[in-house]
Amino acid sequence: MRPSPRALLCAQAAWRECFPLRGREVARWFPGHMAKGLKKMQSSLKVVDCVIEVHDARIPLSGRNPLFQETLGLKPHLLVLNKMDLADLTEQQKILQHLEGTGLKNVIFTDCVKDENIKQIVPKVTELIGSSYRYHRAENLEYCIMVVGVPNVGKSSLINSLRRQHLRIGKAARVGGEPGITRAVTSRIQVCERPLMFLLDTPGVLNPRIESVETGLKLALCGTVLDHLVGEETMADYLLYTLNQHGMLRYVQHYGLDSACDDIERVLKSVAVRLGKTRKVKVLTGTGEWGPRPLPVGSLAIPGRGQEGDMRGNLWWLSCSQSLGKFLEWKEPRVDEPVPQTSLLSPSEPSMARLSCGASFLTTLSVPGDVNVIQPNYSAAAYDFLRTFRSGLLGPVMLDRDTLQDHPRPAQTPQRVG
Repeated sequence: MRPSPRALLCAQAAWRECFPLRGREVARWFPGHMAKGLKKMQSSLKVVDCVIEVHDARIPLSGRNPLFQETLGLKPHLLVLNKMDLADLTEQQKILQHLEGTGLKNVIFTDCVKDENIKQIVPKVTELIGSSYRYHRAENLEYCIMVVGVPNVGKSSLINSLRRQHLRIGKAARVGGEPGITRAVTSRIQVCERPLMFLLDTPGVLNPRIESVETGLKLALCGTVLDHLVGEETMADYLLYTLNQHGMLRYVQHYGLDSACDDIERVLKSVAVRLGKTRKVKVLTGTGEWGPRPLPVGSLAIPGRGQEGDMRGNLWWLSCSQSLGKFLEWKEPRVDEPVPQTSLLSPSEPSMARLSCGASFLTTLSVPGDVNVIQPNYSAAAYDFLRTFRSGLLGPVMLDRDTLQDHPRPAQTPQRVG
């Protein structure tokens, strides 16, 4: 359910106008298997008739590896923009115009999960090969196609999809939801009988010098870079900024938030509480005296135990899910009393430990000695946020929308009147 235009306008007033990139490093990931794979691709070119480059349809204008164009020579080239089901293609024509301006005239949008537009590939490849000079392979009736691209854009999925469509048989290439599944150039895989066509699957190869921090963040959001190299919380922050800028607020309903928000810390706290993603942290107070102790930001609840023999440390656990935003207190139980799961008590004894709750998270505790604090697991919440986005549950998105807006419209020939 989308918010009303008025509510959206009010929320946008407090949103960031740009994402802070200063001080952030460009994501770099070029392990040994990528360099080795690129050399293997070059050495295999003599038996290749056409190159299919697969890229993510959510970033059609950024993140492609220029090394492919430089090292794979003048072979016929087809760009397949995969995962079209996850991309907002309302400006598809503008995307095609932009790509054509860079010399790419042969582009097909696909969804390898549902085999959408897959049947267009073999005829297009056959046409490209037929209109090109095949050098010493002119008398060879079979076609050999090399599939290239950055990691995790669906190269292996494309091969399996082609086999389903043309051979009616199962998959021949391993696939996965993270980069680095294919780590070497494979042997030839047949994908079609008429014409006889074989494909070479290759490892994903990133540009060793990604052009900008923002391009690196876009690649990371699409899963082409390992998450921990960029940082889940940084990626979640950029995702939140992007969704808000595009007016895509499904995350509010998906996670049960009160409203749209541009503060990633608040969003991840809410996600962690809703999904129960927490972790225990020991807080060293450095004192055995009673008194208020500041707790780490985002603390949820504290099951405590004081010094041995000190019954004041045996505190009742309070279920925060039913008590957020309220004044919480813990009371010393008798030895023969069972510990309840939830308890809200009134202060009546001097040996009582008292918790005060700011917003929806505990901030201070009156208790002697060290305590264990249960905090939101921000990394786990950020990972869930990213996974939800990548699965399409937050809606289709065009991460290159800013580039499309900067792209000038082609000049139109004026029409004669009369």
